[in-house]
Amino acid sequence: MRTLPVILFLFSVLMIISSASSACDCVMVHPITSYFKSSEYMLVVKTVRIHVAEEPYYSGTKADVVVSEALKGGIAAGDTVLFDAEQLTNCSFKFREGKEYLVFAYRLKDRFVVYNCSYSSDMFFAKKTYRAAKKYMRRMMSSN
Repeated sequence: MRTLPVILFLFSVLMIISSASSACDCVMVHPITSYFKSSEYMLVVKTVRIHVAEEPYYSGTKADVVVSEALKGGIAAGDTVLFDAEQLTNCSFKFREGKEYLVFAYRLKDRFVVYNCSYSSDMFFAKKTYRAAKKYMRRMMSSN
């Protein structure tokens, strides 16, 4: 008889935890080079300002960044641009002030948007992706 209350308790805890967690699951099924080809912009950027979000969970989804390097796309190093999510979701990319990122992005009117489920990442973790992107872009430039 004690089993039923324990099971109900565990089930309740599980439900609370699962509703409180809102992770984004991205399955990267395509080779990384497919993101190089399909991305409108591949940029190394540094966050200079985070805009205040109405919902604290989405803090960091809207930010001013300075372009450190443009691997792809018609934008110059040193330009300051606005990044903002097209739609706020659990998968929306979040910037942190002072951090540098490799981003795969597209332009939407007056702002830039990071593709959801791309290889966009903090530069600390993106070194291998960055090197692969540089190599890919050099190959593309030399084949033209």
